[in-house]
Amino acid sequence: VVPTVVGALLVVVGVVLAIDVKRGGRGEPEGGEDVELTGGTDWTTIVMLAAAFLANALLIESLGWVFSGAILFWGSAFALGSRHYVRDAVIAFTLSIGSFYLFALGLGIVLPPGILRGIL
Repeated sequence: VVPTVVGALLVVVGVVLAIDVKRGGRGEPEGGEDVELTGGTDWTTIVMLAAAFLANALLIESLGWVFSGAILFWGSAFALGSRHYVRDAVIAFTLSIGSFYLFALGLGIVLPPGILRGIL
């Protein structure tokens, strides 16, 4: 019952906001200190992040979570500006192996082992 009520309320709010925008309503611009209101979109970063996510999605079955997750974590760090390649790779593999075992032991969900089947 609760998910249905929450979902219905989200739809209602979405419709109300769509009507408001259609009538010319605009939200107040963000006034935070750390937001550059005049800045444009950094499409290079967005494309690199999308490539990391796509690589993860395409490689997770064949390589397994450990390698595809490491590519995702390392690619995300690279896209967001880190240039410590070796350190980032070590952290990426640590995160992917740690999350593999966290899911397996903590939640009982086995992520695809891929080429490490029988080793992990």
